[in-house]
Amino acid sequence: MIRKNRWYDAHDRLAHVLEWLKELPNGPRNRIVKQVIDLLNGGAPGLLEKYLLEFPLDQERRRWYDRDPFLWLMVNGLRYANPDLLHDATMLMERAVHERAGGQGEPHRRQAESKGRNTAIV
Repeated sequence: MIRKNRWYDAHDRLAHVLEWLKELPNGPRNRIVKQVIDLLNGGAPGLLEKYLLEFPLDQERRRWYDRDPFLWLMVNGLRYANPDLLHDATMLMERAVHERAGGQGEPHRRQAESKGRNTAIV
């Protein structure tokens, strides 16, 4: 089993939904990213500004979210969110991804089962 060292791997549901978000086309993904940024700004005013200079920036843009400044801001903002806000953002993204899948089944369960796991996330 490959051990991942991304900060969000410690949050199973968030890690799964970010993997799904990564695969979405730009339009739907951008709408979800805007909703999460708005949630972060509303739930913890000043959070993004406070930690902006501490957000890691990969100059070579190797991470999937480094290629889009808003996605980069969202992912790094989530890193500093309190647990309740992180939970709310995860739920928002799960609902949006589920709706994007047409409400058919449970996309996170299908992904987990295809990787030999039995964890439902919806």
